Amino acid sequence: MLSTQKLTRKQQAFIDYYLDHPKASGTEAALATYNTNDPVVAASIAYENFRKPQIIASLVSYAELFESVIVGVVRDWGQSESPRKRELAVRNAQWMLDKIYGRATVKTEPQTSMTRISIDLTGSNSEPPQEFLDTLETEKLQSKALA
Repeated sequence: MLSTQKLTRKQQAFIDYYLDHPKASGTEAALATYNTNDPVVAASIAYENFRKPQIIASLVSYAELFESVIVGVVRDWGQSESPRKRELAVRNAQWMLDKIYGRATVKTEPQTSMTRISIDLTGSNSEPPQEFLDTLETEKLQSKALA
């Protein structure tokens, strides 16, 4: 268990609503169980609730139940008379696990990398090549002549 604190009545009602209404969000659960009609306040309450250790512990205990349902259904896969019931049981249990733990998503971001290569073609000599110096001298002379 993550926390030894007990849940308040509202926290338990929040969890019950959240789990009993599969399509409800945390904000909707907070709107239904807390004294607010403001969706922004309800979203804040839900955000805070999902970070409280005692609520996380409670949801994890439900997750263990859902995991056992998945394992049981998969184990009994070939023994049920209705394949549709098996499929629904697995989908619903998996959906609840995704709701509690968060669904795994893949996020890809384009990355660019640049490599800068500096090559000294002048050799080990730290002075510029003579041809370069001659070109500079010629350009200086030409600019003085034009001025």
